[in-house]
Amino acid sequence: MDDYKIVRQKVSENFDGWPEEDLGTPENGCHKDRSCVSQFRPCRLYLELDCSSVRREERFVAIKIMTGFASKNYQAGKADEIGILKKSLSAAESQEKYAAHIVRYYDNFTYTGPTSVVHNIIVTEPLAHSLQELQNTLPKRAIPLWLCKYFAKQVLQAISYLHEACGVVYGDLKSDNILFRPEDVDAVINQELINDPSCSYDRPEGKPVYGGTIAFRSQPLPPWTGKGSKEAIGKMTAVLADFGHSHWSHKHFQEIIQPFSLRAPEVHMGYGWTTSADIWSFGCLMFEWATGVWLFEPDLLPSCSEEEAHLVQMTEALGEKIPMVMIEKSKHKDKYFGADGSFAHPKAEGGFAYPTVKESLKLIAPQMSSEDKTSLERFIRKCLVFQPEDRPTASDLLNDAWFNDA
Repeated sequence: MDDYKIVRQKVSENFDGWPEEDLGTPENGCHKDRSCVSQFRPCRLYLELDCSSVRREERFVAIKIMTGFASKNYQAGKADEIGILKKSLSAAESQEKYAAHIVRYYDNFTYTGPTSVVHNIIVTEPLAHSLQELQNTLPKRAIPLWLCKYFAKQVLQAISYLHEACGVVYGDLKSDNILFRPEDVDAVINQELINDPSCSYDRPEGKPVYGGTIAFRSQPLPPWTGKGSKEAIGKMTAVLADFGHSHWSHKHFQEIIQPFSLRAPEVHMGYGWTTSADIWSFGCLMFEWATGVWLFEPDLLPSCSEEEAHLVQMTEALGEKIPMVMIEKSKHKDKYFGADGSFAHPKAEGGFAYPTVKESLKLIAPQMSSEDKTSLERFIRKCLVFQPEDRPTASDLLNDAWFNDA
């Protein structure tokens, strides 16, 4: 604990064990202690690491303070974010190129809060904004196709590394878990501190800050808008971060994984899932990145559960039925299907057919050439195969012709 200095902005009871404290308003002046910089991302802080008793070097790092609930789950063996990060580090030598797209893990320690809750804290490299934040700066949130391919290839390399070298199912693939690593992040942080020095908060009279820590206003790194030459963009690396919902291939901590709209059919159905579930999410993301729109919106069918509505939309978007052999082996088949494999709840009267992937691309991306639409649809359809065992691996997808001009 002596090797790190922790700073906080404002915390509340929903952070599991931290009393709510009003830290006041930022002071005009900047605090001199460079080892405490500022809040970096939600529940994350970047600060300079004092390694005098460890590695005798100084660098900026990010810390993730796990909530009391997440810490208890980890301590009880119901999650293993730290173990998975350690594995991603130890296996890196075998696939250094692919491992470069996983957040770099440095260390972990515990910290006891003011109500005696023990928080696990993870130390990693600091990263910049997310791919979702980049999307939000673009017209209609659509990423140009050449840039989609550039980042998609890097994400697939990360997934391939996790699946094959680490034996890990990422389980939470989404745009806001894909962060950017600038070519020289320390230089970026130092320049940002020169342009906009960190400011601490006044300590409210009569309300001392717990432990005498100094709190700084939130100060994220400046966003990247996707503009610039391809050479400049090539200096940005896409990195998978946040392994709080990841699982070992041989050990699942829970059976429901993935953001709902990106969830694979086998997860809904209770068929059993493994690394191929990440490939389904990836295929959905390719549509979202290229168009700025979700591929599936399961709340559009009020006549049945969201899960069944999602499965219905999958069959209509792909123009295929879910294989009977898959239905028969699913734990929840009676919730969603009849004996003949049809859906248990017919669509509401007057309901419309969900568009196919091809139809959606035609409607949503009129600016895209016919050739690009055709190749993108083929690639997405290659990922979105109902039978998990028949989906390509991340390594298979990396060899797809879609990446020939990436």
